[in-house]
Amino acid sequence: YVDETVLQVSSKTIAFDFGFQYETGFHGMRLGAVMKSVGPATNFSGSDFDRNEHLEGDDPQAAPHTVALLSSNYNLPSVFVGAASYPVMQGMNNLTAHLLYQNNSCDVDEWRVGAEYVWRKDFALRAGYKYSSNDDDLFGFSYGVGVNVPLGASRLSIDYAGQMVSDFFDDIQHVGVTMAF
Repeated sequence: YVDETVLQVSSKTIAFDFGFQYETGFHGMRLGAVMKSVGPATNFSGSDFDRNEHLEGDDPQAAPHTVALLSSNYNLPSVFVGAASYPVMQGMNNLTAHLLYQNNSCDVDEWRVGAEYVWRKDFALRAGYKYSSNDDDLFGFSYGVGVNVPLGASRLSIDYAGQMVSDFFDDIQHVGVTMAF
């Protein structure tokens, strides 16, 4: 359920996200697809669209008419994502390649490629790159590292990732900590 409100104007609709993952059986290759924000068109309405106006030809002494303006319909910014991953190397050393295509209904399409190297399931190095036809895109190359620490029957995972940002800002840093019981 999507409910957007600005002052006395609101828009309400429903949206669905759905997707799937498929293991192809071909050397560990996996495919996936997802649709996000799929739903009917909607519009804004509310008392901030009402105006009190004197219409042409009205008696100047008459009370103003309440005129309601209408918003045009709009669609939610839906997204389709198709992705594939392929294990290039398996064993104590794992190397997986990733490819993703994202179709944005309200923006340019994007391609993303990435790779993850995992040593003994305890240490990971990651790198990725995003390409789009938008010359003003802020993001491109990303990088990361992760470590898993066994704690008896539990496991602590610490992940770090960075995104290089063009022109205006410093790189964006992400840190994640997961405790699995």
